[in-house]
Amino acid sequence: MRGGNNPKLRGGGIHHIAIESSDFDGSLRFYTEGLGFRNLLTFPEEEQTVAMLDTGDGTYVELFSDGSGERPKGCILHFALRTSDCDAATERARTAGGTITQEPTDIVLEGDPPVPVRYSFCEGPDGEQIELLQADVL
Repeated sequence: MRGGNNPKLRGGGIHHIAIESSDFDGSLRFYTEGLGFRNLLTFPEEEQTVAMLDTGDGTYVELFSDGSGERPKGCILHFALRTSDCDAATERARTAGGTITQEPTDIVLEGDPPVPVRYSFCEGPDGEQIELLQADVL
């Protein structure tokens, strides 16, 4: 178990994001073969199949089968994946069947100091919004 530096949680950081999939096998292929996630564990849970997919740094996407397509209030707007090459990651997502909704774009986040980033967005197999973020500082 990795530690963090949040004293109130006695750890910190995001462990996983959960996604319900209407096509479990297709989503599993998208994330593993297309985006390079590693399937660490697959297990049954209440008439569903669940896979814990390591994104590459110990942060996980928890993929559930039999998603209804209904989104509850307060659902996550998108999740962002770190990359050192936004353009190559965008092409991998496109080749894997992701719908690119924002081509790679350069912006500067105005802060002190300003932070240059390159990012793109795609939709995963169930319409989940995925940001591919290349930033040296964040």
